[in-house]
Amino acid sequence: MSRGKPYVGEFKQKVIEWMRNEGLSFRETAREYGVDHKRVMDWERIYLEEGAAGLYVDRRDQARGKDLFGLVPGLKLLVEALNEVVDNVVSEILHADVLYPMQRLDRHLSEVTVADNGLRSPP
Repeated sequence: MSRGKPYVGEFKQKVIEWMRNEGLSFRETAREYGVDHKRVMDWERIYLEEGAAGLYVDRRDQARGKDLFGLVPGLKLLVEALNEVVDNVVSEILHADVLYPMQRLDRHLSEVTVADNGLRSPP
C-alpha cells in the first residue's frame, strides 16, 4: 500500500491558510490543490491544535511508531526499565505460584504412606 507523496510544511500551511481565508470546504480546497480532502482535514486539525509550526513536523515515522523514542527524551530507558520490572514480577509470580506449591506437594507426597502397608517413604 502506497503512503502517497509527502508534502512540505510550506505547502500545507499555504493550503490551510488559503482555505480558511477563502472560506472553502475541505473538498473544494483539495480539488484546487490536487490533494485528498482527508489530508486537508488532517492538516487543519494539526493547524488548529499546534499552530502553523505543527505542519512542518514530519510525522511519517511517528505514525508507524519508529521515531517515538527519539521524540521523548529518556523514553527508551524507561521502557527498558519497565520491561525488566515486568520480567522480574512475572518470574516471582511463576516461582511463587508454581514452584513452591510443587515443592510442598512433593514433600507432602513423600510423607504419605506407601500403598496400603502403612510404610512411609524415606525422607
